[in-house]
Amino acid sequence: MADAALRHTMPEAHGQDEPNPLRVDREGIALLRDRLRESNTSNPEFELRQRRLFAVLDEALRRLQTEFAGSIERVVAVGDWARYGLDLRNLPFDDVVLLIVLRERERPFSLYLQIADRVFTDLGDEDILVQFRVATLQEWRAGTESAQQRGAPEALGILLLARGG
Repeated sequence: MADAALRHTMPEAHGQDEPNPLRVDREGIALLRDRLRESNTSNPEFELRQRRLFAVLDEALRRLQTEFAGSIERVVAVGDWARYGLDLRNLPFDDVVLLIVLRERERPFSLYLQIADRVFTDLGDEDILVQFRVATLQEWRAGTESAQQRGAPEALGILLLARGG
């Protein structure tokens, strides 16, 4: 399966008045599910725990789409959980991290606080603990270039939300 993050390394031109809609990347979701399944072969509670994790992720992605669609270019699952999967029995102690790539050139702390408040507060993730980071599109492009030069596209993570055409 192609790396879901690489399919969207360069966004469309931003001179448009109305950006393309922010949509769930089904291939990225499927890849993340596969990675989790592979790392939970001995977990008898895998199906139940996976459903719980994806219910929380779906809600976070929905809130990002409805509350911040105009500000976000993409959302990516990053870190070890995206690269290698994780044993879901270790939650909330293992990191579940989302990288929110902004369309803006800056990452104002006020926007970070708004995202924390509107998306991640009352998410019901006490048993999972979803964390997030914010990067600008310029930072994302630099990271993409670096990962490609190193031959490490998996370091980009797994695309979960992206601008669709």
